[in-house]
Amino acid sequence: MSCVSQVRQFEAAAAAAPADADLQVALGVLHNLSRNFDGAEAAFRNALALRPGDYSLWNKLGAQPLPALETFVQTVVSYASLH
Repeated sequence: MSCVSQVRQFEAAAAAAPADADLQVALGVLHNLSRNFDGAEAAFRNALALRPGDYSLWNKLGAQPLPALETFVQTVVSYASLH
């Protein structure tokens, strides 16, 4: 099974269960591995909407490559505002 078909399966599962943060995280990781950084960022943001206090998700979001430097700064500011 190719990575593309796995991503599609996870996208379908995430669409069917939008309140499942773990599916969003897995989808973000798959997008990241396939170098679809915009898709990874979107999935991690969806997961964060469900679990805003999860530091590991903030780390995943902040670890996206440039031009995600802006995303990193937003991540640090957003996480700091929670505490």
